Amino acid sequence: MHWTNFAADAAWRDTRWSHERYMAEKGAHAPFLLRACVGLTLTGITVDILHCLDLGVAAHIIANVFIYIIRKHKLRGTTVDTNTEALDEEMKAWHKANRHKSQVQGDLTYGRLRTGSGWPKIKAKAATTNHLAGFAFHMACQYCTEDIRIVDVTQLLLEFYRLIEADGLHMRQAAINRIEEIGFELCALYANLSADAASPPATKAWKMIPKFHLFCHMCQWIIPNNGLNHRSYLCYADE
Repeated sequence: MHWTNFAADAAWRDTRWSHERYMAEKGAHAPFLLRACVGLTLTGITVDILHCLDLGVAAHIIANVFIYIIRKHKLRGTTVDTNTEALDEEMKAWHKANRHKSQVQGDLTYGRLRTGSGWPKIKAKAATTNHLAGFAFHMACQYCTEDIRIVDVTQLLLEFYRLIEADGLHMRQAAINRIEEIGFELCALYANLSADAASPPATKAWKMIPKFHLFCHMCQWIIPNNGLNHRSYLCYADE
């Protein structure tokens, strides 16, 4: 039943609630908005790409890839700082070549790739993280081939972004079908990397967070059920 289990036969997959079942179970304890707003159901409450993907799933994947490369390869010298400087230069060249308006502000430092507790997560704006998915895949193809899972997880992240950018409000069925597969494959791969990192000797890498579970739901049920492109109602404009 654990939410970090993304296997096809995970027991939690049979426990998803419909709006009717949820309201029947919760009764007077259901959130007030669902009881007071006529017509509002669970299907009207969805996952936002900005917070779930850009500032969650993608931010973790990208930082893990960058730190893996900085620690494993000699981009420039042998220290973390010099390798980070080299990565920063390559990143800026990538942004310039692809004419990205949203870029990492200032220089990329090793500290910007980690949380206060030391887990990999890039500190950048959501739109910047979106653009960095392509760069992360580009770098993984060059420096992470010894662990093909890392290349695959960045490729899947980039493919998801490209699919939603290519479609309008109503997504093509072929795109929806592929997004279902991406939701399963990306989360399963990341969970595998996370489990390996937690095995002795444990390292702070590939941290599993609940947003991966939300991403799985978005790809495998929410988008297929409503057929809508989540890019069409991002929170960017509201914020």
